Amino acid sequence: MNFWNVQILDVCTDSVEVLLQCSKGSYVRTWASVLGERLDVGGTVEELERTASEPYTLQAAIKLSEIIDNTELTSNPAFIPLEEALPEWQAITVCGKDERLIHNGQISYDLERRLIVEQKEATFKNQVVGVRVLSAETGKLLAILEAPPYRRIKIRRVFKMA
Repeated sequence: MNFWNVQILDVCTDSVEVLLQCSKGSYVRTWASVLGERLDVGGTVEELERTASEPYTLQAAIKLSEIIDNTELTSNPAFIPLEEALPEWQAITVCGKDERLIHNGQISYDLERRLIVEQKEATFKNQVVGVRVLSAETGKLLAILEAPPYRRIKIRRVFKMA
């Protein structure tokens, strides 16, 4: 289901400037093309700027030059710990054997059994469900997994911290 909120900012003889708020999975360039077709003038996107991708906003972003010039990167509020990324994803903690296996790109049978709820959710919703794997000992992000519909859990990324 797509959510749309369109605000016309400026109309010129050969262009229209709009502010478009939409849900993920929306095809903005296709929207512009369809708009142009319906107006019988053709349509294309000349400039596109993403101002938010929940829960992150452009106001919270910093410029690359500021990152390069800043020697104390972690003091900047634009940086968040890796463990806080993807807050809408389910988090699961592991230790011992499961943690060692995750570091080697493997999922134990026990861990796969712990994720049966996510697998059922993925199948019920017919969409991938993401899972963050955290170390029970340190709280650090070890990996991100995906539970695809009708399939086994897949490792998408393993993070090896020094």
